[in-house]
Amino acid sequence: MNVVLTGPAIDGAGHFIIRADLALICGSHRINVQPAVKPDTHILVASRSDTVKAKRAQGCGKKVMTYPDFLARFLPEVVIPKQSEPNRHLDKVAAGGACVPAEVGFEALDGA
Repeated sequence: MNVVLTGPAIDGAGHFIIRADLALICGSHRINVQPAVKPDTHILVASRSDTVKAKRAQGCGKKVMTYPDFLARFLPEVVIPKQSEPNRHLDKVAAGGACVPAEVGFEALDGA
């Protein structure tokens, strides 16, 4: 199965997940993480399903799932250990490496 991950990754309990760690777990469960939606993409996993990217994927016939739904369906009860450093372009992080809510942009954190 081919998936694309977009937006900040959050589990069903509201905990932030570093996307690189999620990609590693996906790979070990025969889920291929692609860098962009392609003709052979099966699912776009997004933090929200109402974004332009999500709507575009739906328009192309791709299934769109939120992170909590994807995790519950395809990786139930899998613990995603923190192994990677957050990526400032993929993960919302504050000084010291703590993840912060998606509503807080990096511009607000640069002064922190």
